[in-house]
Amino acid sequence: MLSLNNNRKISDISPSNLFQDLKQTLGSKFDEFLASNFINEDAYEACLQNNYTKFIELRKELLINEIKKVTL
Repeated sequence: MLSLNNNRKISDISPSNLFQDLKQTLGSKFDEFLASNFINEDAYEACLQNNYTKFIELRKELLINEIKKVTL
């Protein structure tokens, strides 16, 4: 979860630039970051294309599937 301060810092950064910065900052831990935030390769690619609508839809599917796994 982002703090209010961090959220404000990134509010003007495009998704593609944000994820490129995160990948550079996290290095080898980037894939772990994506997985722990329910972001698969397709959702990541959508971000790189600044297609935030597609990113949200793909991530929503992942979250719904994970909820179903733990509640059924």
